[in-house]
Amino acid sequence: MKRTRFILPPALAALLATAAIPGPAAHADLTAPPAPPAHNGSPAAPVNTPAAPAEAREAVSPPVYLAGNAEPLALEARLLGGHTLAPAEALLTALGYEVSWNPDMQLIEAQREGRQLRLYMDSPHGEVDGQPQPLPAPARLIEGEPYIPLRWAAQADGRKVDWRSADRSIVIHRQGSIQSTQSLVPLRVVVPVPGDLTEELLALAPMTEALSEQLGATVELTAVKGPHYQDKANLMIAAGDLPDLLYLPEPYLYEPGLLSSIATELTDRIADYPHLAALPEAAWQQIAMGDDAVYGVPRPVSPVDAPFPALRRDLLDRYGLAVPQTMDELLTALREMQAQGERGQLLAAGADGGAFDWALRVYNASGSRLKETDAGIVDTLVSEATRDALQWLRTAYEEGLIDPDYARVTADELPDLLSGDTALGAVAGLDIDLAAAGQANAGDEGTLVELLPLTALRADADAAPITAAGPAHEGLYIIPRMSTAEEAEQALQLLDLLADPQRVLGDPTQDALADELLGDFGHPDQALAGTDSANAPVGIEAVRAARSEIHAAQPAPVQPARWLRNDDRVRWQEWAQELTELQDDVITGRAALADWDDAIAALQADSDYMRILELVNG
Repeated sequence: MKRTRFILPPALAALLATAAIPGPAAHADLTAPPAPPAHNGSPAAPVNTPAAPAEAREAVSPPVYLAGNAEPLALEARLLGGHTLAPAEALLTALGYEVSWNPDMQLIEAQREGRQLRLYMDSPHGEVDGQPQPLPAPARLIEGEPYIPLRWAAQADGRKVDWRSADRSIVIHRQGSIQSTQSLVPLRVVVPVPGDLTEELLALAPMTEALSEQLGATVELTAVKGPHYQDKANLMIAAGDLPDLLYLPEPYLYEPGLLSSIATELTDRIADYPHLAALPEAAWQQIAMGDDAVYGVPRPVSPVDAPFPALRRDLLDRYGLAVPQTMDELLTALREMQAQGERGQLLAAGADGGAFDWALRVYNASGSRLKETDAGIVDTLVSEATRDALQWLRTAYEEGLIDPDYARVTADELPDLLSGDTALGAVAGLDIDLAAAGQANAGDEGTLVELLPLTALRADADAAPITAAGPAHEGLYIIPRMSTAEEAEQALQLLDLLADPQRVLGDPTQDALADELLGDFGHPDQALAGTDSANAPVGIEAVRAARSEIHAAQPAPVQPARWLRNDDRVRWQEWAQELTELQDDVITGRAALADWDDAIAALQADSDYMRILELVNG
């Protein structure tokens, strides 16, 4: 099957050329993502990159069985970069081939009645009966011995391959267990991998094996380190060499004309895939182009998972404090905890800025920065209500009710900070995942600490409750416009499988990794990963339900990125970053409220800012 490749229109190529894309030297390490450290601390083989012999020695060696045999084959297979490689002679001989190795040509040939295989070392293709076939990973020399992709060799022989997660072994079934070699053509998928998932990449092979088994086609997953991912995606788009399925975490970075020129339109096809058709309507609406055409599949998230504050219920109960309903009541509760000797401090959770944005949302009675009013869409950041929110936060900081170091805590650190007699009593900027991670054992009795999310707060007793809201998606998958109908169908089938709420790939580790790398598509139970899900008192679904009810009653969040061109979008984001930094300075006393007033006045006097507001209202 021909690999998708196309030529960009000159105008669009020029548009991409203006993006900040480092040169080849900067991307020398991006031909594939970094893989987990080997046991001796040196890097292991990258995904989809040939391994050096020293690296290969550290690779995992799963046992390989022929179906019906109690003993594994006498060979040492290697899990390298998400693919299983096996010594060519031992594997092919076990499958009934006569094998020859030509070291001068670096060529493996295998023959038996009705089938001939040829593989050159380091080539991306092999041959089946004289016909070239893409390989999921190149054949390569390891310690002087030729190794070949195990699944490819077995499937070329008409044999189904299974990964057994229970004992981390591989089973090759009898001939005829698959009827064609069509599945030898891999479905290439490229996604980012978070920095904290390095060790879990060891589980990449069994996860992709399980996806391949359920899809009936070989899934080839390339995971690129998160900080480099956008540049890698830009390079693939600019080169016109796209995988079968490409994830774009920030689709708004691309002009609508660019997406429609490189991606298959899916508007009339989604209805044929029931799990994709059932994805939240808001997610589809937010990725649709101006003419409501759909050029990708969203990775949906709950818009009510935006950050919120939380208090420890046990401390409220201990001191007879009511659950705060207003910002003044929250201030009173924090003061009382502090007076009782507790660490009644709001700690900023999460690694990014904006941990206290929920306070701005409450004071402005708006789930998002932009608010739709009778007079049109307004920017709440320049409102008097935002100034009131900053004054509240500054007061709390001055009284020691916000962590004096203004440090941000991660999900890994949060349980320890909520444990023991000097535990924190309050956290700001929690999302659903952080709330789940925050459940910890505290005290000598091992009792559970219950974080009570303040799902809705009011600026005062007369105001309506407000919950912060975010986008309904975290990017989208695109299928190249030049894909064949069969390639597009396979890609949509994979996405439909991932979106299936009953999807089970094997053990929970594989499903959790699929959710993390490929998107959970609305599987909220994964927010409880790593906690005692039977007792986790955070009540993940109860929190979502309460926030969803409030969210439905408040104005829909306005996302400016859909209407802004790239340069305007970048400028809008720059203003947001600058003002977020100034907010932090005002809260911590490094800047005065008068400095905030001056910055807002300068922003409103900026002709570009006023023009962009007009565009958003247009």
